[in-house]
Amino acid sequence: MEESIALVEVAERHSSRRVLSKAGSTGIVRLVTKGEKQLKDYQKCQDTFPNEVQLVDTQACRDLQGVGQNITKGLRVQDGLALNGSLYIQGLWEACTQLGDINWAHDHIHSLQTFEDTDVDVVVVCCGAASKSISELAPDLPVTPVRAQNIRYVPNPDGPKGPSLSVPVISGRYLVPFESEDAFWLYGGATQENSGFWGPADLRVALDEIHDQLVSLYEPLASEAWLAVEAKAGVKGCPPRGPEGSIPLVGRMHHLASQLSKPSWISTGFGSRGLIHHAILGKLLADAILHEDDERLPQATRRIHQLQNPHRLAP
Repeated sequence: MEESIALVEVAERHSSRRVLSKAGSTGIVRLVTKGEKQLKDYQKCQDTFPNEVQLVDTQACRDLQGVGQNITKGLRVQDGLALNGSLYIQGLWEACTQLGDINWAHDHIHSLQTFEDTDVDVVVVCCGAASKSISELAPDLPVTPVRAQNIRYVPNPDGPKGPSLSVPVISGRYLVPFESEDAFWLYGGATQENSGFWGPADLRVALDEIHDQLVSLYEPLASEAWLAVEAKAGVKGCPPRGPEGSIPLVGRMHHLASQLSKPSWISTGFGSRGLIHHAILGKLLADAILHEDDERLPQATRRIHQLQNPHRLAP
């Protein structure tokens, strides 16, 4: 987390608006909604990481204002953060432009052969679920695209007034409060869709899939106090899930060495955990590229080399 927090601080310094949600400054609460096993898992987590998480009781859940009446326990992640992804990316890009000679060129790249007759030194494929649109990777890359939509809720100016959710909450679905100088809103998500990946956001579809589940986390959403005003859609690239969880695919693509003269690397398959893994793996990847040594990356991420024989790729 240290590397991620360091990048958040960089983005904050280079953004004209607040990247971090003020509401997220008091942590994140994972609500117990799935029975005794989930509660026991959270108790074990508290025993293992007592300085980072804390079980909260019924009164603490009631203090969250509006959390479902059937929810009586939760796990507070003390240093959990909520941030505005768009502002975060913009802040990081602004920081990059101040480093010197850096350019952004928007283009459609369908093959790594595109770079063969250029002065490019190294190629890094880091386009998430779209990595499978690269012809050399399309047949075998074990990344599954999943479309996810968030719903933006705003206070109804003509509806009843009351306390608003003050802390991000999550249990399967999530609700995150955001505020600016003149507005307050909630983002709730996310859908899990296996088609229509690159189409426009569809508020009706998002409401049909997740609104009721969001209401179970925060009951005022069922009242006239809140309005669902828009949906935002994105596509994540999910890696195979194994005994260690969902591990991104980051490493050098040795299996393409006979086809390409340029050293080619990949960083993809971050799924829903991009904000957790991106900073440390990005730093390690840069170090590996500079030293031309992919063993500087965690072995678990370097499964991409097994694409020399795709049937050997472990889950």
